[in-house]
Amino acid sequence: MINPAFTGIKNTNRVQAAYRSQWVGFDGAPKTFHIGGHSSIKKYNLGVGGAVFADDRGGAIRQNGFQLNLAYNLKFNNFSGINFGVSALVNQYSYNGAEMVNIEPDAVLQTNVQQLVPDMNFGLVYHWKNKLFVGLSSNQLIQSKLNKFNVLNLAGETQLIRHYYLSGSYLAKLNDKWDAEPFVLTRTTFKGLPQFELGSKFTFNKMLTAGLSYRSNESVVLLAGINYKQFMLAYSYDVMVSKLRQYAGGSHELLLSYQFTPKEKQPKIKVEKVKDKDGDGIADQVDLCPEVKGVLSAKGCPDQDNDSIADNQDQCPTIAGLKEFNGCPDADKDGIEDSKDECPNDKGLLALNGCPDSDGDGVADKDDNCPNVAGLSTFKGCPDTDGDGIIDSEDSCPSVKGILEMKGCPETDSDLDGIVDKLDECPNEKGSLALNGCPDKDSDGIADKDDACPTIAGPIENKGCPLKQKRNIDELMKKKLVCETGKNDITAASKLVLQEIALVLKEEPTWTIEFAGHTDNVGDAAMNLQLSKKRSETVRNLLISYGIEASRIKANYFGETKPIADNNTPEGRTKNRRIDFKIGMD
Repeated sequence: MINPAFTGIKNTNRVQAAYRSQWVGFDGAPKTFHIGGHSSIKKYNLGVGGAVFADDRGGAIRQNGFQLNLAYNLKFNNFSGINFGVSALVNQYSYNGAEMVNIEPDAVLQTNVQQLVPDMNFGLVYHWKNKLFVGLSSNQLIQSKLNKFNVLNLAGETQLIRHYYLSGSYLAKLNDKWDAEPFVLTRTTFKGLPQFELGSKFTFNKMLTAGLSYRSNESVVLLAGINYKQFMLAYSYDVMVSKLRQYAGGSHELLLSYQFTPKEKQPKIKVEKVKDKDGDGIADQVDLCPEVKGVLSAKGCPDQDNDSIADNQDQCPTIAGLKEFNGCPDADKDGIEDSKDECPNDKGLLALNGCPDSDGDGVADKDDNCPNVAGLSTFKGCPDTDGDGIIDSEDSCPSVKGILEMKGCPETDSDLDGIVDKLDECPNEKGSLALNGCPDKDSDGIADKDDACPTIAGPIENKGCPLKQKRNIDELMKKKLVCETGKNDITAASKLVLQEIALVLKEEPTWTIEFAGHTDNVGDAAMNLQLSKKRSETVRNLLISYGIEASRIKANYFGETKPIADNNTPEGRTKNRRIDFKIGMD
């Protein structure tokens, strides 16, 4: 703070921290950090504050310290005055020779030096309506001598120099959203040319801040900031315009502050003593029952049930109720007084005397056997969707009109075999009238559901299976299964042979069979191998469809590799298009 007279000038309490990094890219450039705050004591027109700081001045020299500020506001009137301020400081200056780089080494310059020195600042500020501020101040008033630094054999006497500052600013309201605050600052030591800074800040909606200023022969400063509630964050960047810009970039500075909001004191209200005969805390002049102790909600009259309705106007004085029912309750809040509500604890309808109707069918839930599904009053609230006079819960076909004898289902013919389902022993399979609607795949006069061999005809005395008879296995083994040219299918005659094989395997459940598929040499050998595989699998699948277990059947294939006749003649090729089989009798 270059002018201690600004301490607490706006009657606010504030803390802040700032960091500045100068001449980016320049080795040993200065870096400064400080944290502090200030507060006002309105009662005594005082402002107090303080800060600690660390200033790395670059290279081997550093300055650390703290300061305490005190300001007094001399008021001219309610909107103007002069603030006087003073600062007391303790500075520690240090020199670290290890950080000094010399072209010609000097033992003296390699030493370390530290010295504590006191100092003072003084300033004054004229202020008007918290808009206009004109300040004058001086820092390093004592001009302390740094005697310990004399060992460094520096040219001339080492002493702090007094600085003088003159500043001015004005806060102007441009419109409802924008404010502008132009400012000027001049500084001098009277031992050289003075330096000045000229610029302005702009604030939008008391939230966003931007600024631009010029420091003579040094830099152009860009500023941006944001205010959020009591917080303020600001950033500035110095664009160098001096010759130093050839060696270093600009300077960065970051500021974060928090402003405390004072609590407003509530004015004391003088309460005159009033009369209260019944001692209920309600003045007689507003107490409708001044002789009887009552409550404020009943305007001073008694209210036993605490429903804010005086007992002398309450038809139910011992039970809390509602004003619209003269103090009587409506527990379920359905607009029907409990004394007239058949269901006082369940919100209901006026048409049903206060009882609910969850499914909206006009039947009160208490009388509704199906309270969650809309129904008919004739069925105590239960539905009959198909209108057949049978409630859905007892109707096996609730969406199709039916008859009671069929449990609500119609007389249907599901398999379209001309026999209605109720008379059809196999309603989902097309059958014949002779077998009561059931099918007979092998046409042996026995319904498939009663036929132990439904795909092979047999007498009824053997449950539909053919009678066992001694078969000439040797003759059967000589027969061949012949295939069509270029096809998987076997000939019609071969299918009869396969059915005979199936009968044998059914009669001998422990026997197995092995097939081997073959082709002639017409076409590609690889394709013929696949064709023989498909032929072998075809007869295997046919045998499974005749009721033989898959685990008893093995299918092999060899393509054109095992001919039994000459492939150069049509007759020979026909014989080679075959499927051999072998029955295992283990």
